[in-house]
Amino acid sequence: VVGLPQYFPIFRKFKIDGNFLPRLALNTDHLIQGQLGISDHNHKNKLILKAMDLVLFGPPKVFYNPIKDALLALAILVAISGLFFSTVQRRKAQNQISKMIEEVDKLQDNEQKFIDIQNVLHEAERKNETVVKEKQSLERKLKIEINQAKNEAERLSKERELTKTEVERLRLAEEELEQVRIALHNAETKQVQNSSISRELQTYLKTTYKKEKSTD
Repeated sequence: VVGLPQYFPIFRKFKIDGNFLPRLALNTDHLIQGQLGISDHNHKNKLILKAMDLVLFGPPKVFYNPIKDALLALAILVAISGLFFSTVQRRKAQNQISKMIEEVDKLQDNEQKFIDIQNVLHEAERKNETVVKEKQSLERKLKIEINQAKNEAERLSKERELTKTEVERLRLAEEELEQVRIALHNAETKQVQNSSISRELQTYLKTTYKKEKSTD
């Protein structure tokens, strides 16, 4: 095999066969360039060497080796089997990878949902803490207000008691003064009539005067 298929039409045109191999090997009368029109130096040398090899050693011998063919067939079978097995394994691996990716996506979704639930719980706990704090603050305020109301009620009660006592004391004082006035009036009347005041009246007047002074 020379490996120059572009010159096949030229060889067919000039009917170049095995009889021309010696002439090709020697390139007599510049056969390759002059008659065939092959001007490439490398191609000419390649044709000359191949023609010389065929003239000296003849055509290549083909040896049939059944063991070699069997081994080749076995190797091809093993290669096909390996390719099939690798294809099956690759598909299995791809399926497993796809399942793993789906599982990872599901886990990520569940993790995100769990995070969202945690955030909701934290928010609820925070609101609950706020409500508890507000409740405690309100209870403290109510307790303070209740204590203040109790103190105010006690103060008003004491004031009412003092007021009642004071009113009663004033009433008694007024009655006593009224009695003193009556006694004085009577005394004045008797004095006008008798032109003298008894000893008992003087004592009574002195006592009344002292009480009145102590009351003031």
